[in-house]
Amino acid sequence: MKCPKCGSENISIQTVQTGMKTKEKRRGILQSMIRFILIFCTLGLWLLVGRADRTTTKFKNSKRAVCQNCGRSWAA
Repeated sequence: MKCPKCGSENISIQTVQTGMKTKEKRRGILQSMIRFILIFCTLGLWLLVGRADRTTTKFKNSKRAVCQNCGRSWAA
């Protein structure tokens, strides 16, 4: 691989994070009803149990080539 600007072969490849997307799942009516029934039957002790985290995050990455001599970067 050669640099298009200076022609050097002193190139390093890097992975760069280009985007991120976070999605939150909503609770259904059935799950909420079951939780309410458990809270009622245990006289509130079920409130001590925390709710699970329902978010997911996806990352987008891309590879970039960087010339170590002149500093130019381009998509690899």
